[in-house]
Parts: sequence; C-alpha cells; structure tokens
Amino acid sequence: MTYPIIPLTPTWENSAEEKADIASTRYGDGGVEARTTKGINPITTTWDIQVTITNFADVDAFLKAQEGTPFQLSLDGGVTTDGNLYICQEYQIEQLGLTAATFNGKFQQVRRFS
Repeated sequence: MTYPIIPLTPTWENSAEEKADIASTRYGDGGVEARTTKGINPITTTWDIQVTITNFADVDAFLKAQEGTPFQLSLDGGVTTDGNLYICQEYQIEQLGLTAATFNGKFQQVRRFS
C-alpha cells in the first residue's frame, strides 16, 4: 500500500516527544511498584512541527482530505521519505500575508505491520 506525502518540508528546529504507555500498580506504602507496558506499541512518538510555508492552502487541503488517515513525511521536499507513517489530529495555520503562513501541527507516528 502506498501512502501520500504531505506537501510540507519541516525545518530542523522541531521537537519530538517520546512517551511510554505504562500500567503500574503500587503495593503498600513501601514504594514497591509493578510496571508493564500497555499494548503492542507502547512508545508513542509525537513531533511538534512549526514552519513558515508558502503553500499553506495545499497543506490545509491535504490534511483535510486525509481525515486522520496516515501519510508520509519528506524532509527533502518530496524526493524521499523517512519511512514512517504519521497522522495529524490538530494543526493551525496563521496567515502572515498574501503568500506566507506559519504552520503549527502535531504529527504522531503510527506503527504499521509489514
């Protein structure tokens, strides 16, 4: 299956957050705790993307058309991808003028089975 590439090239100033989904149970007051991961993909990676773009209408139309389904991300303008799939559940586009806008979005990496 092929996935579309978002028409957005992030810059290197963006941050990633890794979060483990852990279930824990505390036993008594002595600090003893049992921990286990939840699910088959316990690590969630989320990227906070902030970039100034000129194709804001294309990016907006792309994300609306995806309706929360996975897409690929290219760091070199669409030539290659990083091999991962992402979803974007929330984003903002602030228009700076007629030809530029600031894009802010959270891209969550989704796991797939090959």
